Amino acid sequence: MRKDWVVWVGCVSLFATGVIWGRVPIATDFFKVKDIHDLFEVAGAGATVIAVCLAVAGLNAWRLETLATSDHDLARRAAIALHGYKSAVIRGCQVAEFLVDRIIETGKYKAVAKSHQFEDMKKEFESLNAAITSAKAVALECKVVWGESVWAEFQSVLVPGGKYLDCIDGYLRLSRDGVSDTAKEAIAEQVSDSLNYLIPIVGLGKASVEQAMDEALSPLYSEIQKRFLRRNAS
Repeated sequence: MRKDWVVWVGCVSLFATGVIWGRVPIATDFFKVKDIHDLFEVAGAGATVIAVCLAVAGLNAWRLETLATSDHDLARRAAIALHGYKSAVIRGCQVAEFLVDRIIETGKYKAVAKSHQFEDMKKEFESLNAAITSAKAVALECKVVWGESVWAEFQSVLVPGGKYLDCIDGYLRLSRDGVSDTAKEAIAEQVSDSLNYLIPIVGLGKASVEQAMDEALSPLYSEIQKRFLRRNAS
């Protein structure tokens, strides 16, 4: 509605301007060229107008090209970040399921990692956390550039990674010295709850999680592909 209002105001303004100019008396010899100097002046003025029009057109083309290039770069970074995130989530699911199984088999108080296992779990935590952080950073950029609908898709996709990260973090806290049995029991419950929360969403096992992630990422990859095609078309 606002755009229609602007168009109508512009049309009325142009019509009014035409009426006013139509009533302005112009000498009959206004368009007559008196000598060669006047002819060159007219030609120069025409060339200036054409040059200005070409400059404006070139500026608009440059602006559109710049926007398309920026959009293409964001799409490329989003694709890379999501690919790394998906791989990290699949690895995270395997680690989280292993940790929960260990808690169940050994008991809540005995599921403590040894020193070398603790370092391995710490590396798993850092790797998954880095992938999540990268995906979140790109998601915020896409939210600003592409809109809220894309942001909603990112939020849904980021849930599994966050829950698997909670599982690994809980196991690390469970393995630290000085943790009481009561605290260990609570932490173990949190780890199990985090994994159980994801079972209806992504299932269990590498194959199930990979398939679920592919389905969840599909709308985002479609959006990214549109950005690539738009850049190539321009």
